[in-house]
Amino acid sequence: CAAKGAGWCLVELYDIAACFESDGTLAGYPVAEANFAAMKIFYHQFVHVLFTYNNTEPIDQERGSQGQPLAQAMLANMNSYIAGTMSYNFMQYSAHDTTLAPWCVTVGAYGETLPVFGQMYLID
Repeated sequence: CAAKGAGWCLVELYDIAACFESDGTLAGYPVAEANFAAMKIFYHQFVHVLFTYNNTEPIDQERGSQGQPLAQAMLANMNSYIAGTMSYNFMQYSAHDTTLAPWCVTVGAYGETLPVFGQMYLID
């Protein structure tokens, strides 16, 4: 952890703890369990800084949201299907929370938290 810095270390530790919490085994790691709530707060604030988009900020206006490329690819695929130029009836995308978070910002589905572990978005 020292080589990455404390922030990234906590992000990784929280991610591991969240996996244990999701399957009910966090209690087997008492230090992680005791610090889980604090790690969660830090993690969400840390990631919020990385992925937020504010349309009144010039830098955000210039670069766009980080999830824009994925959102545009999905929209292009939907439009191709509607236009009858795509033969697929079903498309599935798989991603980690750090890909979903910027996408959520782009489509307006982002609060103060990341998508939870094992999250699924279904778009019809």
